[in-house]
Amino acid sequence: MLEYLEIHRIDPDLEWIEVEAADEMNTKAIVVHLLVKDATEMATTFAKRYQSKQEIEFRLTDAVLSQCTLFFQEIHLAKVLKQKGENKPDNDSLIQTLSLHFKFPERTSYRKSKAGRIKLFHDEAFHLIQSKKFDKALKRLDWIHLLEPDNELAFELKVVVLRSTKRVTECVSVFEQWLAHYPDQWEPRLGLSELWLYLDQNQRAKDAFSALLKHQPNQVLALIGLAQAKARLGEDFLPDLLKASVIDGALVKEMVEHRFDFRRVAPKDLQPVTLAELADLYQIPLKRFIGRAQRGVVPLHLQADGLLQYSKPEMDAYYATLKRLGLEIESTPPKPNASETQLSLFEL
Repeated sequence: MLEYLEIHRIDPDLEWIEVEAADEMNTKAIVVHLLVKDATEMATTFAKRYQSKQEIEFRLTDAVLSQCTLFFQEIHLAKVLKQKGENKPDNDSLIQTLSLHFKFPERTSYRKSKAGRIKLFHDEAFHLIQSKKFDKALKRLDWIHLLEPDNELAFELKVVVLRSTKRVTECVSVFEQWLAHYPDQWEPRLGLSELWLYLDQNQRAKDAFSALLKHQPNQVLALIGLAQAKARLGEDFLPDLLKASVIDGALVKEMVEHRFDFRRVAPKDLQPVTLAELADLYQIPLKRFIGRAQRGVVPLHLQADGLLQYSKPEMDAYYATLKRLGLEIESTPPKPNASETQLSLFEL
C-alpha cells in the first residue's frame, strides 16, 4: 500500500510535475515524472510508473485511486486557472506544498489552508529533526518559507538542521535571508558574525561584529567575537575583551581559559620551544600552563615534525590578557580538560 505522495518538483508553467512517493514494502522514496493533464489519467499513469520503478505489482484500491485523483485534480485545476490568467497570489506556493498521506492522513496538506499547512509543516519539521531525518526536515522548512517567506522559526530550525549535518557554509544564505526580513534583530546578525569567524573569514567577522556593536554596544558575545577576529588578524584585541569582562567577567574568563584562539593567521618569527621553557619564561606554574596548552588556548604552533613553536608577540599578548583578567593572580590551577583541539566560538 502507498504510504504517501507529495510534490517533489514542479514546472513554473505547470506543464509537468515530479511526485515523490513511497510504499510500505519500499521505504526508499521514488520520484515519478508526470505531464499535467486529466486528473484520473495522471493517477493511472502515476501508478503504472511507480510500480515499474519499484519493480512491484500492486493494485490501487478504489479509495486510494480516488484520493490520488483528487490530489492531481488540484494541480490540473491550478494549470487551468494559470492559463486563463485567473491564478490567485498564493496558488503557486500552495501547489508546491501538496502532500497526501495514506498511513497518517492528518499529515495530508492538500485540503488545508495556508495557515494550517504552516502549522503542520512546523510540527513535521520538529518531529523529523528529533528523528534525525534532516533532509526531510529541511524540505518542510523550505515549504514553510514558500508559504511565508519571513517565518522566523523556520530560519532558526534551518540553522539547526544545517549545523547538525555539518553543512555550515549553507548557513550563510539562511542568516542573510533572515536578516533581509529582520534587519534590526541582533540574533541573526550575531549568528552570521560567528559563522564568518568559524569559516576563517576573519575580516568579514570583524566587520560584522563591529556593525552589530554599533546597535548593541554591550552585547558581550559580540565583543568577545570581535576580540577573536582581531586576535587572528594580529590586531589589538585586549580592549574588547576587557570591556566584555566588565559586562560578564565569568564568561570572558571561561572563554580565555577554554576556547579563545590567541594565534594569528600568519605569525612571524616563529621559534622552537618547550612547554617547560615557556612556563618558566612567563613565570606561569607548569601544571597550570600544561592544562591550558591541552585545552588549546596557549598560542602554540605544532610543526609537521611534532615540535612546538611560538611567536613572542602572540605569547606577550596572551600573557598580558591573563594578567589583566586576573587569571595569573590565583594560585589554584584550572579544572582539567582532556580536549586538545582548538575550539571555535561557533559550536556545531
